[in-house]
Amino acid sequence: MELKCKSAFTVHIFESISIYTLGIAGLLTDFEEYEITKTISPESSLDKYVKKDSSGAEFYIYHVPENYSEVELQKNLRTLSKYNPAAKVILCSVNFSAPILSVTFYKGVKGYFLLSENPEKIKLVLTKIFEGEVMLSEKVMHYYLKLKEKQNVSVLINKNAMLNLQEESALEMLSQGIQIDIIRDQLNMKTKKWETFVKGIFDKIICMN
Repeated sequence: MELKCKSAFTVHIFESISIYTLGIAGLLTDFEEYEITKTISPESSLDKYVKKDSSGAEFYIYHVPENYSEVELQKNLRTLSKYNPAAKVILCSVNFSAPILSVTFYKGVKGYFLLSENPEKIKLVLTKIFEGEVMLSEKVMHYYLKLKEKQNVSVLINKNAMLNLQEESALEMLSQGIQIDIIRDQLNMKTKKWETFVKGIFDKIICMN
């Protein structure tokens, strides 16, 4: 009988509220196909931690505090990128945040989910990112589309780079929770092209408070 080797990597959690960190840490133990080493430090000491960290975490799960400014978030993402450029960053928050969405796919960020979502939905986001994809959760897509309906107030689309029909269709399917593999097949895209495609969508979006 052939034994399959598990992929092993480290996930570091930047903690904002401990009860949510316990939930994420517990969820990471459910990945039987991976051997995940979990480390945790306070979000407030992100700068100090990353400068001294020698573990070389492959993934950072970054719980962004409520009412965090986009400027401060970008600063912290630059710090993570500077000291561990290979790491993939996964953003999360309790409530949907337009400033967080606006920095998604910036400086190594590969995804964004809400801590209020069903654990299986969060696990799906993590799975896809662990597999090398970019991923927004179902609730994030839902709130994004609601904001887009009021784009004159909250979300503006660059007039010189309006979303095309293919991009609109992809966003609609993502918001409905349709699996990325199915969407990619419908759009006839390979993984790398899909990642570029999704990033291109959000490059067109300017989120405002």
